[in-house]
Amino acid sequence: MSQTEPLRILLVDDEPSARTLLRRWIERNLEATVFEAEDGLQALESVAANKIELVVSDVSMPVLDGIELLRLLRTDPSWERLEVLMVSHVAAEDKISQIIALGASDYLLKPLQYDHAIKRLMAAAERILKDRPDSDSDAGAKPRVLIADPEADFRDSAERALQGEFSVKTARSLAEILVHLLR
Repeated sequence: MSQTEPLRILLVDDEPSARTLLRRWIERNLEATVFEAEDGLQALESVAANKIELVVSDVSMPVLDGIELLRLLRTDPSWERLEVLMVSHVAAEDKISQIIALGASDYLLKPLQYDHAIKRLMAAAERILKDRPDSDSDAGAKPRVLIADPEADFRDSAERALQGEFSVKTARSLAEILVHLLR
């Protein structure tokens, strides 16, 4: 992706009004293409299909909540640079620390305050643009292989054996397999 392409932002919340509010704020302040999802499962599909660069996700949702979504996103090394802003009514310091430790880029407290939310979204956008490659070239990319097995020894030995010829990903659970396959 070039530096001039719009950001690709995914809003994840089971409340349509919350998504609409954030969409309006983003569209007023950032050059972005905004996608929406109602739950974490839809979010995983969208991240995989739309080359999402920033996820703004509510913590409490049906089907797959924001914390599980964050965990699944962080199991895939190709999404390690994905900016993830978590949003919640919970102001407890231990909960916020737990979410940041899981790999969230930032935490926004509901009810959202316009100035504070825009400041945090713009900071995330700056980080994305700074790290964004100049082109979307896959030239010279190795074929990809997914090794799925609950046994760590098997995964490790298979990965070592294939690493030179292939881009190797591993999964130990059905959830991790799902993340890789959706990509």
